[in-house]
Amino acid sequence: MFKGSAVKSATKSNLKILSVVLFLSGMLVAAVGCTSTVEAPPKIEVGVVSLSIDFPDDVQRTDIDAQVGCSADATVFEVLQRAQTDGVLEFEYSINAIQESASVFVRTIGGVGDGESKFWTVYVNGELAKEGCGTCPVKPGDKIRWVFGEPPADLL
Repeated sequence: MFKGSAVKSATKSNLKILSVVLFLSGMLVAAVGCTSTVEAPPKIEVGVVSLSIDFPDDVQRTDIDAQVGCSADATVFEVLQRAQTDGVLEFEYSINAIQESASVFVRTIGGVGDGESKFWTVYVNGELAKEGCGTCPVKPGDKIRWVFGEPPADLL
């Protein structure tokens, strides 16, 4: 049979191996990344906003005027996403990875955009949005209008 010191030695050895395995497992998760399967609950639609897309005259596109579902605490960006999900339009955007939704930049709407001196500009209730579309709040009944062209003097 085993003597006490042999059992202690075997147990210490097993603990060291277990510690190394746990450490390496943790490193693997950190290196590969860990994602949560828990999603934020969907926002409840409580009304609609008016969404207008004004394409430039030199583009063979028909302007878009649509009613899009909206939650009580939506942003302009979320309305665009909803419009795309509903098949109203397609758009492409970039997000600054450091600032996330605060730095959403709409690159194209309906395939129009990515210009060097012309961009999409958003107006809410007739006024130039004072913040990016990722944080610009809207509520049911608001009017959102996107215009493609040179930036307004207010932005320069």
